[in-house]
Amino acid sequence: MKHKLFNGHFFLLLVGLSLIFFLCYKLGFENIYDSFQKVGFKFSIILIVAFLWHLCNTYAWSFLLGRKPSLWTLFKIKLKAETYNMITPFFSSGGEPLRIFYLKNFYSLKENISSVYLDKTLHIYSGIIFVGLGTFAASFYFKNPFHIRLLLIPISFVFISLSFFIFKNRGKVFFFINKLNSFLKIKWLEMYQEKFVELDSISSNFLQKRKKDFCISLFFHLLGWILGVFEIYLLLHFLGEPISFLAAFALGAFMIVVHTFSSFIPGSLGASEGSLFLLFTYVGFSPFLAVSFPLLRRLRMLCFTFIGVLIPVNPHSGS
Repeated sequence: MKHKLFNGHFFLLLVGLSLIFFLCYKLGFENIYDSFQKVGFKFSIILIVAFLWHLCNTYAWSFLLGRKPSLWTLFKIKLKAETYNMITPFFSSGGEPLRIFYLKNFYSLKENISSVYLDKTLHIYSGIIFVGLGTFAASFYFKNPFHIRLLLIPISFVFISLSFFIFKNRGKVFFFINKLNSFLKIKWLEMYQEKFVELDSISSNFLQKRKKDFCISLFFHLLGWILGVFEIYLLLHFLGEPISFLAAFALGAFMIVVHTFSSFIPGSLGASEGSLFLLFTYVGFSPFLAVSFPLLRRLRMLCFTFIGVLIPVNPHSGS
């Protein structure tokens, strides 16, 4: 079973690489290179923005811990975990056990698991809020055709309502799944019902006892998403296609949805580039921009992946 799963992921990885190569070949490698030259040394600004949002996510996690190691130690642990999240096909969670492992000398196993679970939950929760607001922004950006706008407004309402629902139920993410499954009667979900209740109790208890820390952590996760929008805004300006911040917000929400549905592919390789190519050409951007933009974002990812693999993390340091 594991062998088949590996073969499936490897096949999807090859398909993704083939799609990227095909798009570059059709448009011409020289044209793509010319687009890269437009950005030039300004790409360092993109790296700084990416560093800042990694720092925001680390700071968000630090508020979920009590006596904590240094922020720099947490940053290195988080970056290494994010690296493995990207290169493993486990729905952006392949690196989370690393966080638990590297914190073993600071907290108990239960505390480590709780902090990582809470951080991941808040990251998802902030993503739901962000997508809700982003699709609402998109409804103003895609004014024509009208049926697109008509579709985006209710989608936005669903995401924003879901975020209010989760907060009202004291951060219980799985409460909604258990309620829904009481009607659907899906057997494999029923097997994990008790575990879902246990996980919901972690977030619920934290929100009740440390509401301020919960809200601060959520704020920094949201700030991280907004810095991601700023990256889109800057990168398109550097490529000679300036857009409004509202349009960048809409594109950011779309990218999160694509990444979520393609997270079983390592790094969403190919799926991200292909989806952005279709979207960019649909809204009127040039095909060269539609390929150059996702490739530059991929280059930024590779830079941080390289750093994450090489960065040394000593579990005993930073006390």
